[in-house]
Parts: sequence; C-alpha cells; structure tokens
Amino acid sequence: MRTDGWLRWTRATLTTLVALSALACSQPTPAGPGGGTGLPDVGLPDAATGDADSGASAGDVTASEVIGDGGPIQAVQCVAPGQGECDENSECASDLYCDGCLRECKKPRKQCEPCSLDEQCKNAEVGSICMPFEGGGSHCTMVCVGDSGCPKGFACTEFAWLKNKQCMPKTGSCAPKSGLCKNDGQCPYGTICQAEYGKCINGCTSDNACSPPQVCSLFRCTDPCTSDKDCKVKAAAAVCENEHCKIPGGCLGPPECPEKETYCDMEAHLCKPGCKTTFDCKDFSKKCQGGKCVKVGCKENWECAFEQVCVPATGKCKKAEGKFCAPCDPDDENATACGGKPNRCFNFKDEEEKEHKHCGIVCSSAPEGPCPQGYDCMDLKDQDGKSQGKFCLRQCWNSPYPDKNP
Repeated sequence: MRTDGWLRWTRATLTTLVALSALACSQPTPAGPGGGTGLPDVGLPDAATGDADSGASAGDVTASEVIGDGGPIQAVQCVAPGQGECDENSECASDLYCDGCLRECKKPRKQCEPCSLDEQCKNAEVGSICMPFEGGGSHCTMVCVGDSGCPKGFACTEFAWLKNKQCMPKTGSCAPKSGLCKNDGQCPYGTICQAEYGKCINGCTSDNACSPPQVCSLFRCTDPCTSDKDCKVKAAAAVCENEHCKIPGGCLGPPECPEKETYCDMEAHLCKPGCKTTFDCKDFSKKCQGGKCVKVGCKENWECAFEQVCVPATGKCKKAEGKFCAPCDPDDENATACGGKPNRCFNFKDEEEKEHKHCGIVCSSAPEGPCPQGYDCMDLKDQDGKSQGKFCLRQCWNSPYPDKNP
C-alpha cells in the first residue's frame, strides 16, 4: 500500500542530508518559533503518540510521490570549537554520543524529537535517521524491522531510497494534539518553549549552534543585544553583556564563569565552585583533578611568574640567575656589568627617544625555554643584516609592577 500526504523528500534532499551528516562540525538550524532556535539538545517524551487507527496505513512511498517543496536542509558551519569534553563518541559513556561542534557528550534523541543530523538520533549507528517532514522541521525516526518494533501510533515504513525501514507516525506529524506551554516564561531556566510541540525543550548553549550573525542569548539564537532593554522582553532579570542577554550568575558555557576555580553547570546553567576541566582553574600552575584544582609542577618557563624560570627536576619555579636588564656601559667591550661576553650591553631608545642602557643575556638552549618569563629571545642583526647573536631582551624601562616604573 502507499502512504500519501505525510512526507515529501526528494532524492536531491537525501543526497544533501547524507553529505551534511558527514560534516563533523556542520549544524542545520531547525525551524522554531520566531525563527531558528539552534537547538543543540532536546527533552521531549519518548514519542509523540497518535490514534492507532487514524491516518494512512504503512506502505511504500515512491519517488514520484515525494516531490519536495521546501528544498534541502541548509548547513551552518561551527563558529568556533567548543571548550567541551570530547572529540569522538568513544570518549563518552555508552549511552551518549559526542556532539562534534559543541564537543560535549549528549544524550541521543528519541523517536520524533527535533534533530539536525543523523548522529543525534538514538541507534543512528544502525540506521536511525534525522527525517525532514512535509509539515516542517526534521525529527528522529527509529530504524525498525516490523510494526511490532515501533511505538503505538507508528508504522514501520519502507522507502525505496533508504536501506532501513523507519518508524513513522501514522498521523504524518510528530506534533502532539495539544501543547503544554505558550512562551519561554512558562518553562524552567535553561529551556525554551517550542510552540510546534507545546513542550519545554533545551535551547542552545553556545554560539556554535547559531547561524552568524546571530548569537545564543538566553537559550535562543537571536540578534546580538545592544542594551539591557533588548533583554527585558525576554526575562525581567536579564542584562546585556558582550552582546548576549544573560541572567546574573547564570551561564551558558565555561567562558561565562570568569572567577578562578569555578565551572558552568550545564544542567543548572549556574556558575559553581570547583572545576570540570583544567580551563576552569584559570591558573597555569593548576589542573583539574577529581573536580578540584590542584597544583602541578612546571615543565616550561612560561608556566612561571615574571623573571622566573622552571626547574623541571623539582617542578618548581625560581628567580632567574643572571644580569637580566642590569644597567651597563655600551663602551665596555667586555660587557663586565652583564657577566662578561658573550653577553652584551645595548643602548635602547624609547618612544620619547630617551636612551636606556641595559644588558642582553645570551639565550639558553635549555628545553624549558631560552629566557625567563617576560623576556623574548631576539636575534639581533647589525646594519648589514648580519646576526650579532640571540639575546633575552625586553623593554627594561617598563616594569609589570607599576610602583617600580621610573
């Protein structure tokens, strides 16, 4: 038997979807209320159920009966890689998959939940797909062998261009008969109201989920805000910070928790003490271990404080030994004030043409780094372009400590 009226999908669209599924960091923007929602995750029930006796019965759908009028799903490239916790599925628990753009372990979406890529759907590895519907939006359909493997109100349907049969809603739509919410204000913090379903679902948590120039603002993909007034229409307590509307104390990702040793709880969307990754420690000398930031030994000079070097054997930083930035006399060919040759005394001029005579210490070949933290190893050349050697130098007349500047 044939199934009429519920699904329109051209072979060209199928080819496009297969290509999009291969893009690790491409994410279409599903349709939603007031424009694209950019949903990275959702939280609907197991399946939208309909009357088992209503709608068309299961059967084959031929290519001539599925002339699409909506065109292929458009791909949106990742804006930037997420901080995240994974790069591939093997780094996630067995019941999760790795979102390639957000770099977060996500729970697979179930029958009829909104989707943008096949990989988001439960059992995608064995044939479940993200199916575009004639009525709008794309939703997960589960791979099946027969009707008994589908939820009530669904039929195991065969398509000529698909290798595996899919559980399809007999009503032709994944939308429930009635809704539970009408606006975001009726949903818990961290979720938005998807009018198509009348359900509170998880919204975007990163700009990566949005199509530029839109940003992820209060879990929706919207235009950047310019003032608090733009945000008040979304939530009374919201303020505009860096073109994003946010609730003070709330967060959408790690960068929004600037305090040291705090992390963004992605479920509560609140900054909490502790850490999830080393990024949350915001201290080069610490790493995240067991949810806490613990001290780690240094390996290179850049991990140390100003004018310090690392001692790898002990993992500790110490004050650099040598005449770094010491005053000297450029006419002394032996560079006595600089510890002798091959060190040199140089005469520098600042922006005001004021002269500053300081030592340049020869760069080290040590694996931990050529110079103390705060110094650059510079290859100095004469007027003929001939190298005079490599020296650890900085603008010695400027100190990172304001009270020590002349």
